[in-house]
Amino acid sequence: MLEKLVVSWNSSLADYSLLGPARMSLYGKIPLRTLLSFPKSASAPTSPRPLQLHARMGTKYGRASVSYQRRELVAKLGLSIPTDKLTRYAYWRELSQSQSVLSPFGLGEITLKDYEAFLAGSCLIKPDMSHMETWPDLFQPGETISCFDWNLKNFDMVIASLFDDSDARISIAATGQENYQRYLDPGQGSFLFVEHFTNLISKIRREQ
Repeated sequence: MLEKLVVSWNSSLADYSLLGPARMSLYGKIPLRTLLSFPKSASAPTSPRPLQLHARMGTKYGRASVSYQRRELVAKLGLSIPTDKLTRYAYWRELSQSQSVLSPFGLGEITLKDYEAFLAGSCLIKPDMSHMETWPDLFQPGETISCFDWNLKNFDMVIASLFDDSDARISIAATGQENYQRYLDPGQGSFLFVEHFTNLISKIRREQ
């Protein structure tokens, strides 16, 4: 198992814009640096958003323990909210038109949709993330994302509160997008990384 562990960049720092995956795939064949870039926010949280909730998700996993929560969410949403997958273009168009984006756990707590939601300016809704400490620090419950309990007991209440309180929803979406963009900015992001790395080295030295 150890041979599977490698040092690499956090997945959040890749390009998850509409054309990002295509550029990264092309870079794998033609390594031109011009193909690599940090994504820009696609739309502002205050832009017109006719759709209340984006909930496109896969539910077919090899392990039932992984797919369980997603299946439960699909059942809760019923037929009123479509959950089937879309083409890349239609998917991004819907993201940019959605007030909120539901992003449950998959093979791990973090999914690529989290970053896409930040870029799209939607309010990101996830199962409670308070048990995790990440860098970049993107998942701040009640500030950059909205969270519900793992057992889904308060899921309906969380969704309803975001539907009813547009100011709170827009505030979370705006803070999440601004925070994510800070880390993607070449100047500010580089400074934040150096600061974080320096603090880690200092902590290790103090503990030795």
